Amino acid sequence: MPKGFRIIARAMLAISLAVTLAFPAFANDPAVKLTDSDPEMNAAIQDARRTLDNFLTLHASGQIDPKDAAVKVAVPTTEGLCCEHIWMVEFTREGEVFSGLVANDPIDVNYLKLWQPYQFTRADISDWNYRADGKLHGAYTLRVMIPKLPPEQAAEFRAILAPLP
Repeated sequence: MPKGFRIIARAMLAISLAVTLAFPAFANDPAVKLTDSDPEMNAAIQDARRTLDNFLTLHASGQIDPKDAAVKVAVPTTEGLCCEHIWMVEFTREGEVFSGLVANDPIDVNYLKLWQPYQFTRADISDWNYRADGKLHGAYTLRVMIPKLPPEQAAEFRAILAPLP
């Protein structure tokens, strides 16, 4: 894989303690490494970004419990490569700047740790999701990764995913 051309995408959506408690089978967080030219993943990121405004509106209006919502953020790796995609929870927005807590153990970003605060912009967001009525909404990138997971884990994810809008 060429240097600088990789995406580390999170297959697990143990986005927050609330989700982990609600879905204990997803407490571990395996990662799937993909190139940044993967057409399915790029399409999923585009779909997530296309629908991001609707999600942010629901989040800001209180229609989604903030404890049950997360955004996936592209974070430069320690080597300066782009990027490891990491879930952020308890996120807030002030103007153009977002802040959230790291909700995955980073693999190639040694300057971040689990539950550490991190600031990012809208342009860094590559996916979003929220939990409601026992289902996970959004999670566009997870849907692409499901076929790459072990069958039992893939079935567990399929069981909690809500249909896309």
